[in-house]
Amino acid sequence: MATATIYPVSKAENHRVPVEVYLTSMYDPDCDYVDGELLERNVGETPHASAQKFFITFFAVREKA
Repeated sequence: MATATIYPVSKAENHRVPVEVYLTSMYDPDCDYVDGELLERNVGETPHASAQKFFITFFAVREKA
């Protein structure tokens, strides 16, 4: 199994990297690759996650087997 290099990413700055490097690397925290720059990944907000949890549970209970 191949291992990828883990790079810490500062939230204050964007990094221009080649797509080949992005695809073979891991970033902490996880980042999105947009037009050659690494951007902080949107992980959502707590109220949004709570709403998602509610609807997942709501529909899971009513799912036909």
